[in-house]
Amino acid sequence: EYLSWWPVVAEQYHFPGNFYQASMQANGKYVLFYSIGISILQTPFFFVGHGVAGLFGFPQDGFSFPYPLAICVGMLVYAFIGLIFLRKFLLKYFEDSIVAWGLLLTVLATNYPQYTAIEAGMTHGYLFTLFCLLLFFTAQWHEKPSYRNALIIGGLLGVATVCRPTDAVIIFIPLLWNTHNKELRRLKLLILKKDKLYAIAFVVGGIIPLIPQFLYWKSVTGSFLHKMGSKWDFLSPHWQVIIGWEKGWFIYTPVTVLMVIGLFFMKHRNYQRALLTYFILNLWIVIAWHVWRFGASYSARALTQSLAVLSLPLCSLLEKLIHKKWQIAIGILVSLYLCTVNLFQIWQYNQTIIHYDDMNRRYYAAVYLNPLPSPAKMSLLDTDEYTDSTKLYLYNIIKKDTFYILNGVTDSIAMLIDQDLLSIVGQTNTVNWLKITAYVKSEWGAYNAFMITELQKANFGKKRSVRMQNGISDIKEWNKIEYFFKIPAENSPARLRIFIHSSSLQNIMIRDFHCTVYQENNGGLRKSD
Repeated sequence: EYLSWWPVVAEQYHFPGNFYQASMQANGKYVLFYSIGISILQTPFFFVGHGVAGLFGFPQDGFSFPYPLAICVGMLVYAFIGLIFLRKFLLKYFEDSIVAWGLLLTVLATNYPQYTAIEAGMTHGYLFTLFCLLLFFTAQWHEKPSYRNALIIGGLLGVATVCRPTDAVIIFIPLLWNTHNKELRRLKLLILKKDKLYAIAFVVGGIIPLIPQFLYWKSVTGSFLHKMGSKWDFLSPHWQVIIGWEKGWFIYTPVTVLMVIGLFFMKHRNYQRALLTYFILNLWIVIAWHVWRFGASYSARALTQSLAVLSLPLCSLLEKLIHKKWQIAIGILVSLYLCTVNLFQIWQYNQTIIHYDDMNRRYYAAVYLNPLPSPAKMSLLDTDEYTDSTKLYLYNIIKKDTFYILNGVTDSIAMLIDQDLLSIVGQTNTVNWLKITAYVKSEWGAYNAFMITELQKANFGKKRSVRMQNGISDIKEWNKIEYFFKIPAENSPARLRIFIHSSSLQNIMIRDFHCTVYQENNGGLRKSD
């Protein structure tokens, strides 16, 4: 009964995937996997969208056009507020020019635009703003302690926690601020002991935002606490989050390297201990999560909100290094490069040229700053074999004019080649390269369809599966799929099979299959393409 509305809405708006956001409990009720913090922050804009929907005749169902538009506008409002407060905060420690430069890099050379201007419904942009506010009011309280600021700091921490519970680690920012030497630590403790209302205001502010979450869990599970199902690998963290080709933080947004370097230039700053503690603990939490790819992600999205905090060491580094004209000139060139490459890669990511989950080193090199990679280079997402050698010679071409229609229910496999290898490549001890090409068309995109090449020998087997829908494919158009398959130099009997498999429920159409055989050191025709 709780999801009686879901099938109708899902069919009307064509939602992808299944309803993974909630799970059935033993009591028959669904409980949402995600906490409710973002819902609280989005509520004002949701009601604006609701009013606009009614005013202009859209369905008032929470999903029609005015609702996501209002949420997107709301995220931009929050982003604007966050950046204003971040600037005011940074100006307490740095000159205006350094602050402007640091903000430019923080905003345009990271994945921040992706999670504010594009994927506005995710937690990261909201948390970035919350962290900006928390930094500002933390500095304010330490300049002049007040109950109001203590309450605000606690409230911001509580909202951040109910948005993304692991981000409660931000508590170390206010706790350890201004504790970088013994005398300041003693003074801070003295202030808190002298007037315990500061601590009480902080705690009360932190608890209030958690109450709706506890009440929700109680209403659907019978308990005020609910295990959300996360799994951690704290003793074997996944460093690929930082340096992996899949979506490594340093690789896709290299300005973060400068931010980390800046941590070593904060000596004697009143925020040094707080930032170092937060950074180390937060990083360990992020890289220890079992699902370390974090689903669809450009760069390491779980670290996006921490960029607000890391703008401090970035400005510290800029202040230390940028003085003379030649340093400024180099800094401008590097900044232009970092911002331009990042914004271009965000465009690639939203075209799925940079894949949201399956990147690798060879593929990244092939598409780097490339707005329109060739079909063969796109295949490197699935295979590590590619050649552009001019020392290959054309030996054989196998063409099939058959028009195939595949459907995951009625006819899921189309066999293109199934024959003895030597009948294709001949009696030779040279290395052979197959260039396999076909054209594919579908109504929704040929997802879950793969062209598969298998080589089977008595003591050797090899298989490559290449997807038939990629970042340069156009829906409802004929798209070229192309990849290479290397056959080792061995003259033993083998079986070559090339076929297409689809588990998609839609019709997948294939035409113009070619298998071109190239050989090394052969007297045939030199490769011309």
